[in-house]
Amino acid sequence: MYPEIKPILKKLEEVYSLSSALGLKIGINDPILAEPDIKLVTSVLRSNHINDIVGYFQNHRPTSSYSKINDEYKVQDLIYMVLSPIISDLHYEDPLSKPRGGIAFSRIDFSSAKLELLIEVKYVDSGAKARAIEAEMAEDITKYGRSRKFSWLIFYIYSSNYSFAKKAQFEHGFTAKHSIDGNQFNTICIIN
Repeated sequence: MYPEIKPILKKLEEVYSLSSALGLKIGINDPILAEPDIKLVTSVLRSNHINDIVGYFQNHRPTSSYSKINDEYKVQDLIYMVLSPIISDLHYEDPLSKPRGGIAFSRIDFSSAKLELLIEVKYVDSGAKARAIEAEMAEDITKYGRSRKFSWLIFYIYSSNYSFAKKAQFEHGFTAKHSIDGNQFNTICIIN
């Protein structure tokens, strides 16, 4: 994670502590959010929260590296900030065991055992990168599909400077049910 994220996470912890001291319920202590589901997670990822955070940095912290999102790692940091308050067991860059027949280990961007969820983050800034990401996603479905540790695989694509010509069609094409080596799982594609 970028060093700038640590003070933000510390502030979030302070807000949660203060709200708890005042008897308010917020975040993972809120009964409504205590058991999140895939619908809530996808709703948060489809919302404008990430863009709102980037806008905050652009308007109030223009010298911050987060005022311009130009790589996948910054997107991962923002996803972590948005999802960690609602997914209590969100793990960052969790290595998956070597899939059957695989040569190498894989490292998924985020995972939650409770939700049987994997999240793979992609950053797109050009048509060439979008085509490369499409191939990577197809490969990821096969690679991660051999793992029996999940039921959901969400692809979150951050596209700040590139506009997908057929965004809805692309999302629909990677939102499906799959079965690989007897493992049944669903993929969801979200382009923001």
